[in-house]
Amino acid sequence: MISIAGIEGDIRRISVRATQIQLADKSTVIVPNSQLISQSVRYVTMGNTTQGIASLVLIFALGVEPELVRDILLDACRDHPSVLAHPAPSVMFSQLTPESITLTVNGACKESQDRWRHQK
Repeated sequence: MISIAGIEGDIRRISVRATQIQLADKSTVIVPNSQLISQSVRYVTMGNTTQGIASLVLIFALGVEPELVRDILLDACRDHPSVLAHPAPSVMFSQLTPESITLTVNGACKESQDRWRHQK
């Protein structure tokens, strides 16, 4: 879930030019990717202190199909036992250069209680 320019919702689709964000009322807002690059974007998480966000920045050659890559990355997140289903993992377009496209993968992870106890 992200918040940008007063719009808060779940990313549903990323294309080369725009990102679709689904709002709480199930309506969809289309945000140009240029806004995602030029404005502050807030990742909204639940107030659970045992939950964190795993974030991965990946750079791909321009020849890749962003939608196919997004689907593969989301499937990998859904299959990983540490990534929570809610809030749903997301893949965001981060940057476009003459040589590459950068995508950022985010997934909420619940920290193991045993691991957390050992760190105290």
